[in-house]
Amino acid sequence: MAADIVQTRDGSVRGTVTDGVMVWRGIPYAAPPLGDLRFRAPQPAIRWEGVRDTTAFGLICPQLPDPMDALFGVEPPPSGEDCLTLNVWSPGADDARRPVMVWIHGGAFENGSSAALWYDGTSFAREDGVVVVSLNYRLGPLGFLCLDALGGAEYAGSGNVGLLDQIAALRWVRENITAFGGDPGNVTVFGESAGAMSIGTLLGTPGARGLFHKAILQSGATKHIHTLANATGAAVAIMERLGLAREEVTTLHTLPVERLIEAARAVEEEGRYNLPLLFQPVVDGVIAPELPITGPAPSDNVRPTIPVLIGTTRDESRLFTVRDPLLSALDEEGLLAKVIAVAGAERGPAILRAYRETRPGETPLHIWDAISTDADFRIPALRVAERLAASGSPIWMYRFDYAMTTLGGVFGACHGLDVPFVWNALDKPVAALLVGDDPAAPALARRMQASWVAFAHTGDPNTPDLPAWPEYTLDERATMLFNLDCSLARDPAGDERRLWTDVL
Repeated sequence: MAADIVQTRDGSVRGTVTDGVMVWRGIPYAAPPLGDLRFRAPQPAIRWEGVRDTTAFGLICPQLPDPMDALFGVEPPPSGEDCLTLNVWSPGADDARRPVMVWIHGGAFENGSSAALWYDGTSFAREDGVVVVSLNYRLGPLGFLCLDALGGAEYAGSGNVGLLDQIAALRWVRENITAFGGDPGNVTVFGESAGAMSIGTLLGTPGARGLFHKAILQSGATKHIHTLANATGAAVAIMERLGLAREEVTTLHTLPVERLIEAARAVEEEGRYNLPLLFQPVVDGVIAPELPITGPAPSDNVRPTIPVLIGTTRDESRLFTVRDPLLSALDEEGLLAKVIAVAGAERGPAILRAYRETRPGETPLHIWDAISTDADFRIPALRVAERLAASGSPIWMYRFDYAMTTLGGVFGACHGLDVPFVWNALDKPVAALLVGDDPAAPALARRMQASWVAFAHTGDPNTPDLPAWPEYTLDERATMLFNLDCSLARDPAGDERRLWTDVL
């Protein structure tokens, strides 16, 4: 058998070999979720005869155009509902039993795919000797339309089938990755934004238990999760937009996917639900049995003790606020209203005063950047770290401080900027637009990737190229600051952190 041909549980696959790295793309890990399987849990992949060609990425989940793709002139890959595929990069299809890193992409649970330019596992495999897996999962109404209360028992879990796809892919890894040179007993899940939010939920999902042994959450925690009532209300609104009554659930299986997506976008634009994300995991009592780790008293069911690496970028919100024309003229009155909407009328004014005092002369927009970054990203990440550390998990905390100098520097250290550094993918076209020709940036990328790899090997992200990095504890709150000169901070912005104690 050729070196690039591997036998999986469902059939043989042929990949490619480039510069010593073996790559297989578009391997099905579940059956196509078409027709009656739309909105249902993923089913086992259909076995095939002969050798399947896996040299090209599979279809991505149908979605509206990503505004970031338009911003950077990226042509989206072909899409289709037959999208449940994954990709593998490995130094060799042998019996080496290397650490495995499984990437779950972001995109607000509505956009994205594993085919993005900078999700290229070549550097991980070639430089660091790990096996990398990336996967597609169902998005938007295909992955998170909660029909549990509308369609009866056969739709149980429909609001979380995107999570079930991720679990199915992790089961595929457990059953097949040995043939690709990986160790099914040493699997690290890592993801950014909605990918990290997914992982935060999977930490408390019984069906995911034992499928991964370490977790890395980049710019996402467990704040973004629906109650069953909210998720059902959103589903009803989408059905009404489609002209369907509550009892016409089965009609959703035959509608063109474009109509589903357009109806969902219309509901979002109406603003009927004051939610950051229309689609997100759902506390359905089955797949996600209860509010996840950020709840006030998590049960033993959501207290895993695996090592967790978690962090955010310094200026998360700038990716969104800079591109929002409604915020360009934000004044003091509007700023106060936005802070009260997040923190409440009792605490909001005090929080605003505190942030303004530490940022004299800043515009209302930049103060809102800082407050919304904390409210939506940093504080939820800290809550996860606090809960898990209290339950015995080894936790490492980081903050990504490297700021863009391109595009006028307006994005700072924004949401998503850490991703091409972790993947050591600064040579990719989009990353080059973000980082420019900064000669020092590649060294930071290698430091970050090496730290992530060290964590995948041992559950500890320390490397010789970083300052000593202790575990995160409630007493010290040690946080690695990734920048051209990496440094360790103790409770960075602690005064502002304490402002949110009784709010988030």
